[in-house]
Amino acid sequence: MHTFLISICANVVQASAANSNLEGVIFELGAQFRQICFAATRVIIQEDIAEKFATGLKARFEMFKNNMGNPLAKATFLRPLVDKVQTERIRAFSEQGREDGVKFITGGESNDNFVEPTIKKNPPLEYAVWKGEIFDPALGTKTFRSEGEAIRLANNTNYGLSACVYTSDIARALKVSDCLESGALAINYSYFPAITVSKKRE
Repeated sequence: MHTFLISICANVVQASAANSNLEGVIFELGAQFRQICFAATRVIIQEDIAEKFATGLKARFEMFKNNMGNPLAKATFLRPLVDKVQTERIRAFSEQGREDGVKFITGGESNDNFVEPTIKKNPPLEYAVWKGEIFDPALGTKTFRSEGEAIRLANNTNYGLSACVYTSDIARALKVSDCLESGALAINYSYFPAITVSKKRE
């Protein structure tokens, strides 16, 4: 089923949300497998808070590196990828990124079928982490200055299963939500799978 329900979740992070939204963004990465159709792969951050937000996000990701392991263990945050083929695919994405000069805020290394939680800063728009679907515990991050720029970045994908908007300004959140081409959308909350999803794009 997940083969047909592929998504890129675009998280538009606004205003003074750098601290309060970390939990939602982390949860949006998915369950322990980090390989689900609703998992976020893109975070779009207001430029004014980008540095502070990225610092907090990096700290969380690096903490999770110590919790990769047995999927049956309660302490496990990150399970192995599904197979060697997927692991090699993800490794190739990281190697290509390094060759192209993409900045890795953290992560990007792999061992056996385990891949570190990874943050890629400002990847090219055509990269899989930004425009495709990868089923990888990785985020691509970009910043925006204007509302319109954030919306354009969020809609710059062939997929549109779900999205999340985080901001202290609810009126603005509703306005932006109306412009996002997404089948399901959450405001100041990570996506809840039980809600109805309408088909948008692929």
